[in-house]
Amino acid sequence: MDQHNTENELNKEPIPEAATQSAEIVNEEATYRMPDETCISFGLNTQEQFLSLTEQAAISLGWEVVSTFKNEMILHISDADDPAGKTVSLFYDGSKAYFGKPGDTYEAQQQNILRRNLLNEAILKVIRDTDEIRKKVSGDPRSIIQAFSINKGFFVTPVLAGINTLVFIIMVCCGVSAFSPQSQSLIDWGGDFTTLNKHGEVWRLVTNIFLHAGLVHLLMNMYCLLYIGNIMERIIGPVRFAFIYILSGVFGSLLSDYFNPFTVCVGASGAIFGLFGAFVALLLTNHFDKATRQRIMANMLLLIVYNLANGMKSNIDNAAHIGGLVSGFLMGVTDHNLTNLSISKAKLWTRGLIMTLITIAMGASMLWLMKDEYQIYTDEMQRFQRMESMALEVLNLDSQNATKERIFDELNNRGIYYWDESIKLLNGLAQLKLPARLRTINTEMIHYCELRIKCYGLLSKKISENTDNYDWEIKQTNHEIQQIMDQLK
Repeated sequence: MDQHNTENELNKEPIPEAATQSAEIVNEEATYRMPDETCISFGLNTQEQFLSLTEQAAISLGWEVVSTFKNEMILHISDADDPAGKTVSLFYDGSKAYFGKPGDTYEAQQQNILRRNLLNEAILKVIRDTDEIRKKVSGDPRSIIQAFSINKGFFVTPVLAGINTLVFIIMVCCGVSAFSPQSQSLIDWGGDFTTLNKHGEVWRLVTNIFLHAGLVHLLMNMYCLLYIGNIMERIIGPVRFAFIYILSGVFGSLLSDYFNPFTVCVGASGAIFGLFGAFVALLLTNHFDKATRQRIMANMLLLIVYNLANGMKSNIDNAAHIGGLVSGFLMGVTDHNLTNLSISKAKLWTRGLIMTLITIAMGASMLWLMKDEYQIYTDEMQRFQRMESMALEVLNLDSQNATKERIFDELNNRGIYYWDESIKLLNGLAQLKLPARLRTINTEMIHYCELRIKCYGLLSKKISENTDNYDWEIKQTNHEIQQIMDQLK
């Protein structure tokens, strides 16, 4: 807002319920009559509305709210002509607010009139923005159309949506499936995978935010991005918006790496949930009046809970959702002037770089402490195969050349030993964060080893007792073993 506008220019837009007569402010000491030119009236029926609207408007103008007490707000106002600034009072009498105090000089009253004009326009803007947000959150169809239009203060959201869509189109044109892309294809295009991050490819924590596992995944995420972006970018500005989006996406990727080390992570969900988290943090401030805040908060929490619940019953990475949500919320609550758009670009970028450095430090710490469970699983499975081969060698002993005593000894001291060790190994793998499919395979392999031990025990009895009484049971056990082997193939 240009603070060098004249009084006439600032008053072009009619002010609702503007005061036309002098009014009185009553306090415990005396009754004062204030100049009507310094009066602000927007139907502020409660002290909470007065504090909420005027505080938001003052912050948007770059004014510092020093303190609030009962019916008075202390503001520190500075500008290019007066860098040191002045401290002024804003009184509220139950329906109107007044700058200054009785006995102010003519010059001070004229300055207060200019301040009144600036604050009038700022309050009007806050009211309009709040109404727009209320319409967007309640699902006004016009907001969906506006979400696709780039304009001043709203361009990062459409650009991000465009990049995500363009990357998906290029992937499909290069042969990647549009509906069910293979994991390796997603990795080739920059998908996030814990093992690769542990080996230095940390750039995947960012690139995966712009990849999607199919058309449906893309459309759902882009709808949510346009929905929340159309609200948040206009409130907090494009710079804050971009930093929260990217850093929340990175935190979501890190949490996904920790909880889902066997899964390729792709999608903008973590970044989008970061915006939801920042919006929840914004709702905890006085940016909205109490009634609006409660209504929007209820809608936001319902939307968040629904998406998290939906993620629990389908193949969706909730870890990335939660990581993005928490990080976005924390970034929102730590920035006390989240809605102050008058802050200098230098300060905005400085804060963003500080948050980026914190993210890098935390990310590096998490990756260093994180176990490479996929690599552990791969190495242990190779060890299992070696022990399985040694255990099966017993069955290849030539019964014509090997004595029964040697076969009996090999079955018990070598075969059963390695099957027991294999079960211990598989039980250890069960402690890893295995996905459902590998957990099922691991359980079946433990059962496979148990059947092998049973079969070896029956063979030992057959040899020691020199009988054919166990042949049928041995045959049945081998049949079960074959069934498991066929399933595992």
